[in-house]
Amino acid sequence: MTASSVWRSRFGSRARKFVRDPAAFCDELPSPWLRTVSVRWLGFNTRLADLLDTADREARAEWRRTKVSLVQTDADARRYEFLTASGVSPSQWPSRVLIGPASGVQAVAVASSDGGEVVAAEIGQLRPGLLTLGKRPVSVSVYRTDDGAGLPDRLSAKPAGRSDLVRARRAGGETLAAALREAWPPVERRSEGPSISAYRSWIARNEPGPAEIDEIRLWADQARGLPVLSVVMPVHDPRPEHLEEAIASVRAQAYPAWTLCITDDGSRSERVREILRRAQASDPRVRLAVHDQARGVAEATNAALALADGEAVVFLDHDDVLAPHALAMIGAAFAAHPEAAAVYSDEDSIDAHGRRSEPRFKPDLDRERLLAQNYVNHAFAVRTALIRRLGGLRAGLEGAQDHDLVLRVLESGAGPILHIPQVLYHWRIFPGGGSLSQRPRPEIDAARVRLVSDHLARAGAPARLEAGARGRIMVRRALPEPAPEVTAIIPTRDHPGLLEACVTGLLEQTDYPALRLCIVDNGSRSERALRLLQRLERMAGVSVMRIDAPFNFSSLNNAAARVAASPLLAFINDDILVVEPDWLKVMAALAVRPDVGAVGAKLFYPDGRIQHAGIVLGVGPHRVAGHEFRGAPGESPGPQGRLMVTREVSAVTAACMVVDRSRFLAVGGFDEAGLPVAFNDVDLCLKLGARGWRTLWTPQARLMHLESASRGSDKPAEAA
Repeated sequence: MTASSVWRSRFGSRARKFVRDPAAFCDELPSPWLRTVSVRWLGFNTRLADLLDTADREARAEWRRTKVSLVQTDADARRYEFLTASGVSPSQWPSRVLIGPASGVQAVAVASSDGGEVVAAEIGQLRPGLLTLGKRPVSVSVYRTDDGAGLPDRLSAKPAGRSDLVRARRAGGETLAAALREAWPPVERRSEGPSISAYRSWIARNEPGPAEIDEIRLWADQARGLPVLSVVMPVHDPRPEHLEEAIASVRAQAYPAWTLCITDDGSRSERVREILRRAQASDPRVRLAVHDQARGVAEATNAALALADGEAVVFLDHDDVLAPHALAMIGAAFAAHPEAAAVYSDEDSIDAHGRRSEPRFKPDLDRERLLAQNYVNHAFAVRTALIRRLGGLRAGLEGAQDHDLVLRVLESGAGPILHIPQVLYHWRIFPGGGSLSQRPRPEIDAARVRLVSDHLARAGAPARLEAGARGRIMVRRALPEPAPEVTAIIPTRDHPGLLEACVTGLLEQTDYPALRLCIVDNGSRSERALRLLQRLERMAGVSVMRIDAPFNFSSLNNAAARVAASPLLAFINDDILVVEPDWLKVMAALAVRPDVGAVGAKLFYPDGRIQHAGIVLGVGPHRVAGHEFRGAPGESPGPQGRLMVTREVSAVTAACMVVDRSRFLAVGGFDEAGLPVAFNDVDLCLKLGARGWRTLWTPQARLMHLESASRGSDKPAEAA
């Protein structure tokens, strides 16, 4: 009998009991601390029973033990045990374990059972760490509250691919809840999914309080030349209390130069109609148009636009809320950048109790990502003259009309679209939400595909589109005809097994019509390696360049790039394995675009975890650059779906990079003198960016990377 079957047989009835009577279920648990530990299992929020005390001997024999330390700055660590059981499918994993109440948790480190080596990532930072439990990867995160008065801190354990079931129990006779009451040093916020209490702490540190809002109000009252902003709000039968909050958030703005332009699109609720009439009567800045029957969000918004007399319009859904300084920041942005066509801000979610969560911290304008998803979303403001010139919102795209508008503003060339890196908009979340433009319907996906297709057709950029998961659009750029030749440059030395597998994948498993290989041998000595090189050299489309000199990654690749005749270069490590045949078509179709410098792929470790999904500056051991989402589960969508879409990044790894040869040579290639081993790929991407060529990363090109298998790690340099 497996641990999985034991789990189902012994706990299936408990899950059913929990659904029927959660309170009674929790009261029957055998110890107080068990009642403080909560897991999500089989889709239900259940309380954790001590599996070790109830499983039979056969199941218990399958458990493996790994130590977990909660690390303090004074090196005084209290240790606890995590236990794992094999054979449990990911669908039965807990998505979250609550351990609390707790205050100020600094970090979680995991020590392997065979030697105590700490394998947790990002210690001391509030972002996901990747831990190894029983030789399998598990993503673990820790959250904190400032003073212990908020919600309990959360220790979440999620599977990285198919992995082991994780359960926690006390060790050394001390409960987790008691130890976590210690006052631990603060940490920075996580980038994905912080708890409400942790996000509340971030808000307190980073957003203006009442005194600062008063200062902004005084500045706005005294400033000259600030633009009038018209807030445009279509309304159709929202919950009355939410409509009142939306209107109140405009009237509470620390910015006096606004008008609120509302269209009642055939609301049937008398209370809604009364709220709108009262708002219009109480403030001359509120304008109201009324439709006898619903005409849809596009026509309702256009009717509200007709009432706007401000220099720019700001879009507000009928149940959402503006931050009190939102219009001041938007007005200041337009005043400081008269060339700007539009601006957008960060946003978060607000529930029925006014609690804020799920912050969306957005990048500056990313044209490639904007094709796949409307990450711009809220708050979005655009020059009034421009939106009228564009004809307002297009009817027939209900649910995706705002995405269409952003793309049309972008292609108009009227000016840049600027990002305000502040949370200025609170998007309402509640069961049965009534947002006019965010209802998840199948026809919305079709509308998104249509509007992006129209945009690319107007730009003369052929592509194949299809609706993807989570409302994303899969955009496959078309290759020119005939396909441009690509030379794959592969440095190697004395690793014939790796090289042969790599070359086989390139020549036999890659679906690309014009591919050449240039193998750069850096002084191989083994007989097997030399025989393989001689055999490869006799193959059509394969050349071997021999450079017997001290290892210098930059000079090896530069030498091959100078003699290559192909318009595109693909820099490939000899430990790269092909996973899907169309990877090079995807990358080449992006690399040939005139505004693109380098293109990177989605690389996986052999166990399916992510090895490369773009490079971020200012992180890593030396705070130079590091891989984003390294070690995350292979199919993780990432925050805001970032791992599902082609997007701009600061840099990509040269373990698998495609670049236009003329642009590569124009910036001097890799830095041979200053960066012979590490960070040369980061430097190249930054040089390309300085010339105006973007660096893109795409999840549609998928390969496996046996990282550092051929030479070993670049540590302590920590090459990207």
